Amino acid sequence: MFEFKDKIRNVKEVSFLNNELCFIENNKLIIGGVLLDVSPMLYKIDSLNNIWIKDNLWENYRFDFITKSLIKLNFNISLNSDITEYIIIFKDKKSRCLSVRDNREIITFNGIDKIKNYFSFQNYLFINHINYLQSYILPNVNSKWQFSFDNIGTYQFQGQTKVYEVKSFVGVDNNVLILMLSNCRIISLDINTGALQYDIKLAEIYGKDSGNFIDVHNTLHLDIKNNRLLFLSNQTLVHINLSNFSHTLIKEYQHETKEKQWRFMKNTLAEDGLLYFTADYAWQYVTPSYIGVMNPNTGDVLWSQQLEKTGGINEPPQIRGTKLYIRTVTKDLYIFEKQDKNI
Repeated sequence: MFEFKDKIRNVKEVSFLNNELCFIENNKLIIGGVLLDVSPMLYKIDSLNNIWIKDNLWENYRFDFITKSLIKLNFNISLNSDITEYIIIFKDKKSRCLSVRDNREIITFNGIDKIKNYFSFQNYLFINHINYLQSYILPNVNSKWQFSFDNIGTYQFQGQTKVYEVKSFVGVDNNVLILMLSNCRIISLDINTGALQYDIKLAEIYGKDSGNFIDVHNTLHLDIKNNRLLFLSNQTLVHINLSNFSHTLIKEYQHETKEKQWRFMKNTLAEDGLLYFTADYAWQYVTPSYIGVMNPNTGDVLWSQQLEKTGGINEPPQIRGTKLYIRTVTKDLYIFEKQDKNI
């Protein structure tokens, strides 16, 4: 299905801009083969082709890919969330929301309310504070609602009582915001009112078997075309119907013989009706050494490839056109080319 084509060593922070490969190599940012004169520690690309950069001296920059101009900023940028048309910045000891379209500050937040991460969808902005979620309508800055996680109970972790928190913003479908919370709890909220619509505690349903723990990191994917959520973690594949949040167990891989068992390790990517995964096979290692492609309808593995001496794979695969990219803990970027155009 895929054939190995190339490996680039000492690579950090892989992403794409207009399908151009971007990565940090030897402390320099390379975009589509062009070396940028900045030494980034972190960077994010917004939906308008600006690249927001924090360098190794904690200085902040914005690079316009169209004009090829690099601008030093007089404020700190938050790179803990994906950026669309809005970015959270820190200026004069306060958090603010900046429009990347016109560089206009549109919200100044209360300085005592720490922002953990955020998510924007169309003209909605959702701010994840400690213990509560705040909704805004932009650009008029109307605060719509607040959802407190103190109101949905607690869970036990290693003998301690914990309050639920947002682990990922999964997405929006049919005016419903879908969130993955800690301890594999999925909730959906009406984006206009904040009312709780559906609530599933996956850990209590599918994670009771001590040998089949499930995880929250990059395991839940929105598949709007097929009206479902796809959940793949460790040895469990589940479909969740978006209409009523009914859930169906598709496959439990621990029932195979040990020599044929897959253990899917956190990082998966849903793209074009397929699931791209990282995994361990046949209980060879503690960390994943395989990448592969799965048919999410059945759980069948269509293609897989073991990578050697990776130190593990902590990031999901990325697919662009006919190429598959995966970066390992040893900072090697593997590039594969699709051979079977029918899959």
